[in-house]
Amino acid sequence: RQALLRTDPSNVWRIRVAGVNSTELGELVNFISLEEEPNLPGWAGNLAVLTPLEGESLQPSNLSAGATNYLNVFFQVIHAMPEFSYILLDSPDGFDFTDNCSVGALEDFYYHDWEGLPWGETVSGPRALTSSLGNDVNCTTDNWKRSVLSPPPTQDFTRAKVRVGRAMLANKYYAFRIRIRNALTWDAAHHDDWRLWVQSPEGYTVDGSKYTIQFN
Repeated sequence: RQALLRTDPSNVWRIRVAGVNSTELGELVNFISLEEEPNLPGWAGNLAVLTPLEGESLQPSNLSAGATNYLNVFFQVIHAMPEFSYILLDSPDGFDFTDNCSVGALEDFYYHDWEGLPWGETVSGPRALTSSLGNDVNCTTDNWKRSVLSPPPTQDFTRAKVRVGRAMLANKYYAFRIRIRNALTWDAAHHDDWRLWVQSPEGYTVDGSKYTIQFN
């Protein structure tokens, strides 16, 4: 069953307040609309039911303390996503995507048709080709703990937000590479808080990691 999107006309939340002995204290009213959200930062008109991502994994190039590390990121898109959707990658505290985010494709052999299958990139499923995010990608950074009411960070960039210029197919595997600076010291907490999220062009989260992403 497909999850209910935030833009679905039937996704309307309502509230009624009641007091002692269930005495109603007013009429049933709607939450704010999506159109009203931009003028009310920190408030949401409705919620999306997130679908867990499938097949997420991270392949680091260098785990030395403080070193520049190029992460190979693999995941399966659950919902078909239009052009200019977003992929968000969150890291634990101490890791830093910096204010100069760098993202790109993996080496060609990661996308090679090793099984000699007669189909191309438009086919999905467990034996289909893994695809790149295409050539039209760019990346900005943030801190995933930052409140929507707080100013943009000037350090500790623990979130990378990758805009993808191509449409992404449902149940298709994708992979990309992104640069990150490792934490200066080791902490057991670094095994947690690696998360991947898929957002619509409007910034609504659709799919996401249910658990921390595993390294391989």
